[in-house]
Amino acid sequence: MHAFLIGLIFLIAVCFLSIIGFLLFPLIIISGFFLTIIAYLAFVILCIWLLGKFIIFAWEKIFPKKTDLNLPNKEAKMKIALLILIGILIFLLGVVTSRIWIINHSLYSQQNFLMDN
Repeated sequence: MHAFLIGLIFLIAVCFLSIIGFLLFPLIIISGFFLTIIAYLAFVILCIWLLGKFIIFAWEKIFPKKTDLNLPNKEAKMKIALLILIGILIFLLGVVTSRIWIINHSLYSQQNFLMDN
């Protein structure tokens, strides 16, 4: 009788957790949608910031300051920051490209499924 009660409690717990998971599925879909929007906005903000950094960098190269004594150290920091930003941009480009590929692939599969039937 003890094993029966343990098995029954386990099955009730599994059913309860599966119902919670089923009810939370739309929340997972919506959160994925909002995370995609947040990633796109972060990418746009990062690109705008990088453009501003590039303009400042180019302006300082064209019109150097006469009193700036730490120019090599500042250039090294700028190069490191630029390399890090390029790496982040390549990563985000890969994420966006893979997301677009998945969406196109799923649409293509649905179109083939509809044409076969």
